[in-house]
Amino acid sequence: KEKKCILDSFLALKYIYERCDSGCNLIFHAFKTQILKKIVDFIPDEYFTLSGDDFLLFISIYQSKNYAIIHSDPIYSYRERSDVSTYLIDIYHFRDIAKRVRITKWIDDKLQIDNCEKKYFYISKIMRHRLLIDTAQMLRKLPSTDQSQGFDLMVNEGYLPETVTAMREVYRDLESMRLLAINLYNASSLCFHQKSIKTIGILYHRYFDGGVERVISLQIPIFLRLGYRVVLFTEEINKDIEYPLPTCVRRVLLPRYYEDQRADALAKSLQSEGIDILLNHEYASENFLWDTIITKSINIPVILTLHSPCWNLILYKPYRESLYFEYAKEFIYRTADYLLILNNSFKKFFNAYGCRTLFVPNPHTFDFEHTEVPTVNKRNGVLWLGRLEDSSKNWRDALYIMEKITKLVPGTQCYIGGSEYDPGSVSELKEFISQHSLEQSVHWIGRRTDVKQLLQHCRVFLMTSSFEAFPMSLTEAKICGAPVIIYDIPYLEMLQDPKGVIIVPQRDTDAMIEQSIRVLQDNAYCEQLIRESRQSVEIFYKKYDLYVIWKNIFDSFNKNLIQTHEDKDLQQCFDLLLNATKRIVPAPFYNINWPKWKRLLFIVFFDRCLLKKKVKEKFYKYPM
Repeated sequence: KEKKCILDSFLALKYIYERCDSGCNLIFHAFKTQILKKIVDFIPDEYFTLSGDDFLLFISIYQSKNYAIIHSDPIYSYRERSDVSTYLIDIYHFRDIAKRVRITKWIDDKLQIDNCEKKYFYISKIMRHRLLIDTAQMLRKLPSTDQSQGFDLMVNEGYLPETVTAMREVYRDLESMRLLAINLYNASSLCFHQKSIKTIGILYHRYFDGGVERVISLQIPIFLRLGYRVVLFTEEINKDIEYPLPTCVRRVLLPRYYEDQRADALAKSLQSEGIDILLNHEYASENFLWDTIITKSINIPVILTLHSPCWNLILYKPYRESLYFEYAKEFIYRTADYLLILNNSFKKFFNAYGCRTLFVPNPHTFDFEHTEVPTVNKRNGVLWLGRLEDSSKNWRDALYIMEKITKLVPGTQCYIGGSEYDPGSVSELKEFISQHSLEQSVHWIGRRTDVKQLLQHCRVFLMTSSFEAFPMSLTEAKICGAPVIIYDIPYLEMLQDPKGVIIVPQRDTDAMIEQSIRVLQDNAYCEQLIRESRQSVEIFYKKYDLYVIWKNIFDSFNKNLIQTHEDKDLQQCFDLLLNATKRIVPAPFYNINWPKWKRLLFIVFFDRCLLKKKVKEKFYKYPM
């Protein structure tokens, strides 16, 4: 039984291309002769083997006054044969697939001539997105050796932000992203082109609270002093708690998600702001690959800084997705022109995969010349600063250590400062202080801006992290001469010369208590640590002139980038390790709700944070 529905031209196009409520093939439609005569002049003189139906159907309906939908029994039969609808995908056929998107340009040109309402352009954009999605799916079917050329064909059509957005929908899982990064490595659209650097873009999701943000705030004055213009890209703005920003630095706010037109906003901002190079600090974001593809496709080189040790994410968040990201990231990072790392220990790992890896230390927060180092008689108490975060900072260790110190050395004042990261952590900390009657000796001081003063006058600075990359708090403490007691993180650059620092085994709270008491009670020993702490950090930064290092990096883009040192043998060794890890650890261990004992087993498996002992206090929770 037939059912009719009469629509105007816009509603008809909306049903077909947005709601997909009616067939979008020309064979399913019949038009009056006078309509077809009207569209003849709009048909481009270009050879097309695909998507001709889409163009003719859109224009025909657009030129019509009304449109009738009639439901009937099947009246069309199709016999499969070896023609354009059934061929295997190769680069020759992909050329025709990639250029289908041009039909939307012809449609937009016609709509522009007619000064048409925006709603028609919206339908054209929906059609373009559908075509790009289909093209990206065909790109996946190309032989891996042809995918870089296929990508170039897609980019050459001129719809870069929409193309990347569509590709992100198709390559959603991390394994697909890994393979894409491998296959696009030699795409001419992403190749390096020599250029002079004048304007630097810096990208991170925010500009407050964390160590990465503090590093950015210290890099900006270096770049300005070197004569570069700086533009800061973030996903949010909170001026009340942000780090200071020079007035000459431009701010650009980007959408957080690609579903919210991030690709379009990024591409337009990079071009309108005249960015010559992008310093991307989003090392743990899946957006990095797509942001880099967009940036390099408009001939802007990318530098990525890895603000973490190798395999940080799987230690920080031991879930299935974290492992797959760690497995993919070396190939994703390789799409950047330079990968900056904060310690030399992991340089061989990334070099093995062809990353242009450079060690560049973080800037020091405090100026040596204007930072006083008070003597032992002007110092007192124990200090811990950091995020109240369960996975790496181990703030409960510091709280437990402080409780024991106040009992063994009566009168000692202890301070814990920072920001709440894990929900409820501040309340938990305050409850512990109250339950153990520590209100007069252990103090929660929250987020502070007087970090220098605190470090200058503390007698013991505790660092209880399981892993770090280049902790700014360690550098700041040493510049202020604060004696540091730290869990052993052997790959830290600042610990290669351990003077002024007392290193104890990971999670050995008894050793940290014992060493803290010694520093608190032995004036001569404390004075020695104060002196050595400052001297060692001065020696370290004399070796690395950051102004010279950054100037050389930026100048290299006007000459030749450093050569990659891809090591196939070492890469195979790492691949075996990564593949074995994926197979050995069963999927249930990645459940987001797994208990902490399972998390502990996972960490021990990676031989990063071995459990030495478990404190028997009722409150104390062994956090991983």
